[in-house]
Amino acid sequence: MQEEKTKKKIGLSSEAMEDIAERLSKLENLYFPRALQPSSSSPSQRKSLLRDLLSRDLAVFLGIEV
Repeated sequence: MQEEKTKKKIGLSSEAMEDIAERLSKLENLYFPRALQPSSSSPSQRKSLLRDLLSRDLAVFLGIEV
């Protein structure tokens, strides 16, 4: 029960997700899983992939426990 009280629902605004994706998309050496690598060659493609990752699984993406 205590564990349930300490865990909070984590969420980011769409503006925050956009900012995070924008900053990370500029990193040339950012690792993407092999299945995503062919579509992560340009900053705009990386930004799109990062926004998708953030919206689908924020906890895994940011390495937090929810």
